[in-house]
Amino acid sequence: MDPLSLLKDFHQRGRIADVSTSGDGRVNFGGSYVFPLTANTAFQNAAKDYYTLEVVLFLLQNRGLSHPEYIRQANDKKVGAVAFTDRKKLLDFLDGKGELQLDAPEALLGSTAAAPKRNAASASEPGAAADGSDPAAKRPRLDAAATGARQERQLRNRNTMLIAPNKDFQKVLAIVEKAVAVMRNKSNAPAPAPAPTSSKPAPPKSAPSQQQQQQPLPIKASGRFDREVAKDQLREMGGEAAANLASGIDMYGAYAKGGAGADKAAAAGRDKAQQAHAQAKAKAPAAPPVPKAPPPKVQAVAGVKRPAPSSSKQPSSKLSGNPKGGSIPIIIVPAGLSAMINMFNAQSFLESGRYEPAEEASKRMEGQKPSLVIVSRTAGKAGPADAVPYHVVDKPPEKGSPDWARVVAVITQGVKWQFKDFPFKGAATGDLADTFKNVCGFYLHYNDEKVHDVVANWNVKIYKLQRGLRHQDTRIMMDMFRTLDAFLLARNSTLSY
Repeated sequence: MDPLSLLKDFHQRGRIADVSTSGDGRVNFGGSYVFPLTANTAFQNAAKDYYTLEVVLFLLQNRGLSHPEYIRQANDKKVGAVAFTDRKKLLDFLDGKGELQLDAPEALLGSTAAAPKRNAASASEPGAAADGSDPAAKRPRLDAAATGARQERQLRNRNTMLIAPNKDFQKVLAIVEKAVAVMRNKSNAPAPAPAPTSSKPAPPKSAPSQQQQQQPLPIKASGRFDREVAKDQLREMGGEAAANLASGIDMYGAYAKGGAGADKAAAAGRDKAQQAHAQAKAKAPAAPPVPKAPPPKVQAVAGVKRPAPSSSKQPSSKLSGNPKGGSIPIIIVPAGLSAMINMFNAQSFLESGRYEPAEEASKRMEGQKPSLVIVSRTAGKAGPADAVPYHVVDKPPEKGSPDWARVVAVITQGVKWQFKDFPFKGAATGDLADTFKNVCGFYLHYNDEKVHDVVANWNVKIYKLQRGLRHQDTRIMMDMFRTLDAFLLARNSTLSY
C-alpha cells in the first residue's frame, strides 16, 4: 500500500490527529499501519526523486505557513522540503481536489533493468540454456527479491490487532471493584454475639466412635439426565403423580427410539407406581368420617322468587359418564396427519409427557386411526388413584349437541377452517375471538419453524418443541394442564378435571 494514498485517506476522514511519529523513526497510522519515516511515496519531484513520507507529513502539518517560513522550519527540523512548484499539486491531491501522476518507487520493486542484457549475453554464450535456466539469468530476479525483502515492513503485530479503538472498559472494572468491595465487607463483618446460655453446664458430648469417624459421607448422584434428579424435578412441578411418570421414562433414549419397547416400559412403570400406591393406602389408618355441615337456611323475602336449585350435572351423552362424579372434559385435536398433535400421538403426549411424531405413531398403529382416545391424566394429581379421564377427538360434536358443554380445549394446526363447525360467534367466517373465550387454545410447533402469522393474533398458548430432544416434553405437557386448570377454574367449571 502506498503511504501517500493512506495519508490522503486519513486526512479526508478527519483522522490526521491519529497519525503520529515515534522515537524509533516510524509513522503510526492509528494503530492500523506502521511505516518508516524514510519510506518513499509514489510522488516524484522535477529531479525524478521520490518524496519520503516524512517530507509529505511535515508539509501537511505545516500547510498554514508561508512557503519561506515552511522552508525555514524544515531546515531547522532537518526535514526535506517540498518544492514550491509541487506544493499546491500535492496539497490539492491530499484534499481530494486533484489527481497526481503516481509511480511506484523503484526501491520497492528492485532494479531489474539489467536483466534483459544479461539474458541476451548469456544466450550468446556457448552452452547457455534456451529456457533461461542459466544461473546468470536467474541472478537479476534474485537481486530483486532480496531488495524487496529488505524493504518489507511490519504493518501489524499481535499487540496492534488487540487494540480496540473507542472502547473503554472502565465500567467493567468499576463493577468488578464494587463486587470485590462488597465481598470484603461481608468477610470483615463482625460475628454475631453468642446467645446467652443457661447457668446449668451443658452435658459433655461423647466423642464419636472410630466407626463413625471412618464412615464416608453419602454421595448423591447428580446430572442433567439422572433418574433420581428427574424424579425430584417432576415432583416439584406436578406432585407425586408427576414423579411416578419418571418410572416409565427412559432418560437415556428408550422413548426416543419409539416402538413397542417404549410402550412396555411406560406400562411397567405405571403398574409399579399403582401397586406402590395401593400398598401405602392399605397400610394407612382409615380417617374418621367428617360430618357434613347442614345447608344454610334461606329466609323467604316477600316479592322475591326463590331460584330453583341448579344441577351440577351436564347434559348426558354416551361419552359423558364419569364414575367419580362430573362430566368428562373433551379436547379437540386436528384431523390432519401433518399436525403436530393428532389422534395417533395425543395419548402418549397428554398422558405420559412423551412426544412422538405423528408419522411414526401412524406407522406404529398401522394407519388405524381411533375415533376416540381416552387419556388418563395424572399430571398435577396426588397419585394414579386420583387420575382423571379426558376424551380426545378430532371431529367436533354436532351443532346443538350437549357435548359442547364438555369441550374445554382445542389444539390448533394454525388454520381457520379447522373451526368452521364450531358453534361460537364468528367461527364460520374465521373470527375466533369468541371461540377462544369459551375454549382454551394451544398451538405447538418445532423451535426451528416459524409461527403462522394468523396464530400470533389468536388468544392461544404457544409451545416450542425441540426437534431432536425429548427431555422438555413432560414440562410442556404439565404446563398445558396447569393452563387448562386455570382456564376452567376462572369459569367455575363443574367438569371433572
